[in-house]
Amino acid sequence: MLHLAQVQKQEPSGEPQLRLLARQDFETAWVVIAETPVIPSPEALAWNDGVLVLVDLSPTQEVLSVQDATKWLVSLVNDYLTSSITPALLAQEKERIEQ
Repeated sequence: MLHLAQVQKQEPSGEPQLRLLARQDFETAWVVIAETPVIPSPEALAWNDGVLVLVDLSPTQEVLSVQDATKWLVSLVNDYLTSSITPALLAQEKERIEQ
């Protein structure tokens, strides 16, 4: 399952970690994780502290892959924020659909 995570590096001798911020439920649906779990991850050594990454996790929370989230985030901004889709517009659409 794909997650958005933040790289966290502790003391120099400590193992780097990934703080899970959100997870993909469907292709275009993401859920923010309220209590952000932290997963120890040697794979995070390659990234700077604080960097946002996309992490593919197995059902047992094993890290399968880690990739830079920059292109993905820019794509979201381009697809949703530059096309005048605002929270107010989304709320109006939700109300219209529920009627």
